[in-house]
Amino acid sequence: MGAVALRAVVVGLCLCACTERPSAIEMDASSPPGSSGGGSRSGGGAATSADAGDAACCAPTDAGRDSGAYTPFDYPRQRGPWHELDAGGDVALPFVRVAFIGDQALTAGAREVLSMIGSEGADLVVHAGDFDYLDMPQAFEHQIDAVLGDGVPYIAAVGNHDVPAWDGPGGYRARLLARAARHPALDCWGDYGVNGACRFHGVLLVISGVGTLGEGHVPFIEGTLADSTAAARVCVWHKNQRDMQVGFKVDEVGWGAYRACQTGGALVVTGHEHAYARTFTLTAVGNVGLQHGAGGIPDILDLRVGRTAVVVSALAGHSTRNFNAALVDNSWWASIYTGGRQVVSGLLVSQDAQTTFGALFIDFVLASDGGEATGEAYGYFRLIDGSTVDRFELRFR
Repeated sequence: MGAVALRAVVVGLCLCACTERPSAIEMDASSPPGSSGGGSRSGGGAATSADAGDAACCAPTDAGRDSGAYTPFDYPRQRGPWHELDAGGDVALPFVRVAFIGDQALTAGAREVLSMIGSEGADLVVHAGDFDYLDMPQAFEHQIDAVLGDGVPYIAAVGNHDVPAWDGPGGYRARLLARAARHPALDCWGDYGVNGACRFHGVLLVISGVGTLGEGHVPFIEGTLADSTAAARVCVWHKNQRDMQVGFKVDEVGWGAYRACQTGGALVVTGHEHAYARTFTLTAVGNVGLQHGAGGIPDILDLRVGRTAVVVSALAGHSTRNFNAALVDNSWWASIYTGGRQVVSGLLVSQDAQTTFGALFIDFVLASDGGEATGEAYGYFRLIDGSTVDRFELRFR
């Protein structure tokens, strides 16, 4: 496994005994998502002993996989090889943690996000474009080194603000390629950041410049996913389609790339719109008449072949933006965190939300012998103030 440490995630799935879904979710900033101290669900008032956590509402049972009410996970915050937990009968599984960010800049907020990524023990950072907004590759790399050092692999897709300084011996592309080459657990090929891909402990990451730079993106995505045996698959690019963001961006990508990822059973992670948002499982992406085929349980993403989900993770430090009220009827969003609107797993929490910066983390469960990633993963979006505004399960293939 190289230098990347294996850790353990405790998975406890349960059938909820509550008769109705709560109307709001309160997440304790002092505890990791899914732990006994956080993730409590409340009917709008103060949490009681009966609803002080998912575990209090649920009794352990495998039936939760079908019901959608479960205690998703418990994250050990420290790093360490095969960290063993007192699982109370649950199963301890090794995993690698990947952070997904976008739209960073050279700011105090950006450095706070990177610091949080280090504190969360991320094994890899994936940046969905827009690095520093100043065409300063050296300063961009120095910021990473100053906060994370060189121990954490860092890969990226090109963003529209990166194009002027993308190429050349000291450009973003050259620096990111050199950085990737220093980590043997990271295997990258193709046209880096434009029509490229990387494999990390069995997780396939298709990195595209679709809508931003280059051509032939859809055939590359289709071919890479079709040729891969990886169970866990993620497509990453910078720009959006208007329906696949919650602000004021317009159609800039086309539906072909999204559909290619749906055909291949891959999650799509983008940036560009400075917000966080996650869809339900989608089975007809690009078909607005069918609401993009949105359905299923809000906090479980079913990513079998022929299905996808889209996540916008673009709060890495540049700025935050407001919700576009014209999109309020777009019912395919399971979770939203942006100025003026917060939705958590299908529940409207706030219409006057004030936002800050954060990052998406996904824990990809590895085979029990520490081998490659399986089709099981757990995600959460954490803010720099320590609070968690979304959490969900992913089931690939």
